[in-house]
Amino acid sequence: MPVRRIPKNYVSVTGRFASCKNGRALGFESLLERDYMLLLEFDDEVVSFEEQPVQIAVPKGDRRAGTQYVPDVLVHYKPSPDGTAKPSVLAEVKKTSDLKVNAAKYAAKFAAATSFAEGRGWVFRTVSELEIRTPRLENLKFLREFRLAERDPKLAGLILSGLSAVGIMLPISVMIDELFPTESERLNGLPVLWQMIASNEIGADLDQPLNNESMIWSLRS
Repeated sequence: MPVRRIPKNYVSVTGRFASCKNGRALGFESLLERDYMLLLEFDDEVVSFEEQPVQIAVPKGDRRAGTQYVPDVLVHYKPSPDGTAKPSVLAEVKKTSDLKVNAAKYAAKFAAATSFAEGRGWVFRTVSELEIRTPRLENLKFLREFRLAERDPKLAGLILSGLSAVGIMLPISVMIDELFPTESERLNGLPVLWQMIASNEIGADLDQPLNNESMIWSLRS
């Protein structure tokens, strides 16, 4: 649970992120933090994550740093395929411009956080919009709307059967034209396809913009 409450802020947008992975809503202090949480929510390697996770004492030598520091997010990962434990990441989410302009101000905080994390077998790192604001984020914003939607099991079975029968990757447009030739059939079938991609039953390269020419494949063995 967070060690501090996120106050209302009239400079940046604050709010709550509804996380199925964590079974609760997490607070965020900026839209960049919210977007980072969305990436974590869909990351299959992430077990859980928590906001405002720890309070770290900062040496009093630098008045600009303050005496306490609370990083933004703590991320816990699944073990690597070989069973090796993957260290949790204590993350500070900041824009690159902020990190550059306020580098001296943040230096003592980040040094204290690095030491704190190392003492617990974690890793401290900053995460910027360069890693967050990507094509994957835009795809996940779109797919999130379908992830928990109810679907027609017959249509889902039809899509999986079609992909399995072909046994190779296909463009979405080819699959849709083959299975749903009429406009009314597409209106019913496409949401099911998006839902199956969102729930990781159908594979797609989410690091590229998702469109009708995106390649898809079955993830069912």
